[in-house]
Amino acid sequence: MRLEDSTKKLYSSVNCWLIFLIWGKISIVSIPDSFGLASPEEFSQLLQMIFNRVLNINEVVVSVHCHDDLGMAVDNSLIALSCGVRQIECAINGLGARKGNADFSKVVMEVSKQENYQLEINTSLMSKAAELIFQITGIGEYY
Repeated sequence: MRLEDSTKKLYSSVNCWLIFLIWGKISIVSIPDSFGLASPEEFSQLLQMIFNRVLNINEVVVSVHCHDDLGMAVDNSLIALSCGVRQIECAINGLGARKGNADFSKVVMEVSKQENYQLEINTSLMSKAAELIFQITGIGEYY
């Protein structure tokens, strides 16, 4: 379940929806920055509020989906991990609407530098995938 666009909604309504969804046995809740306009500080505040106020939030996987309109998608995705998020939705070469989404390779490389997270990703295939997407779409860069 995705709450479009959580960064622009009243926090009280986001809390109510999340409590309702968790009681309804939703297993994953995606908190998006659909317009890519939230700063890392704003996005962190939203996520901290959700984790501090929503009953039973630990019963679901909280995910984030960040757009890159202001170039903050990767930063917002990474700050989300420190707030308790367990899943980042991202795209190869940052492919997505308008300025794109959080870039998969950049997210993986930054998360892999942090000792408190474990990734099970074959990073040797990332550059091949990025190159293929670039050849097909002309979008992004490959490594």
